[in-house]
Amino acid sequence: MVASMSDRPEDYLAELVDVTGQLGALHARQDALVAQARAAGASWAHISAALGVSAQAAHKRYRDVKLDRTGRAWKDRRLPM
Repeated sequence: MVASMSDRPEDYLAELVDVTGQLGALHARQDALVAQARAAGASWAHISAALGVSAQAAHKRYRDVKLDRTGRAWKDRRLPM
């Protein structure tokens, strides 16, 4: 993390790359937690309350998130038949 102001854009860009990687990891963890909560029987109302969004927003964002055999989350983007 850049502790002080800098005149070098490279300093900010390097930190931006780091933060972007951290966000990606956090989103993946959030996806997995939602999928695990659903698999354990949590309702969209309960999940949405934990996320601080509406049930409709939670369902729209996470409805395609599935867990693989290792517990890792992935998005099922197949078209319905």
